[in-house]
Amino acid sequence: MSAWWSHHAEAVISTAVGVAFTVLISVIVFRLQRIFRRLNYVVIARQRLIPATVYQEYSDLKVRFLNEQVSEPWIVIIRIINTGRQDIGPADITKPIAIDIGNNADIRDARVTRSIPPDVYEVKQLKADEKSRPFLEPTAINRGNSIQIQLLVDGEPEDVAVVGRGVGIDVLTELE
Repeated sequence: MSAWWSHHAEAVISTAVGVAFTVLISVIVFRLQRIFRRLNYVVIARQRLIPATVYQEYSDLKVRFLNEQVSEPWIVIIRIINTGRQDIGPADITKPIAIDIGNNADIRDARVTRSIPPDVYEVKQLKADEKSRPFLEPTAINRGNSIQIQLLVDGEPEDVAVVGRGVGIDVLTELE
């Protein structure tokens, strides 16, 4: 056995190292292809239009939207970004991307105000789903593309979250 080993040791060791290296590279490539379809969002603004500390001083100031008074106006601005390594097509979105603020009934207006590049999503008012959450119609969101949404809310938003699902996308996570 020792005579065989002395003649073939180098070949056995180099073959074993080659097989281990090939398996390692295959696992890394598989994981990179699998996990890099990702949508994230950033809450750019979540603020009162009239600061609470000076609200009494401006008690004669009234905010109206479509001829209805907004008693406690808040603005929420959210940017949704494809931070993954793969493009996302309209057919890849299985549950529409929606904005949930907890108290959705108080959303007076929701609209896309900007997208990068500009042709990703039309600047327009958004429709609401059965839970009164504004949502985006399925669209192609390529790598690095983003969509900015602005909400006018009557009352403080409880919690701002973007929800939805897609092929290879289980949750949308907030970027810090």
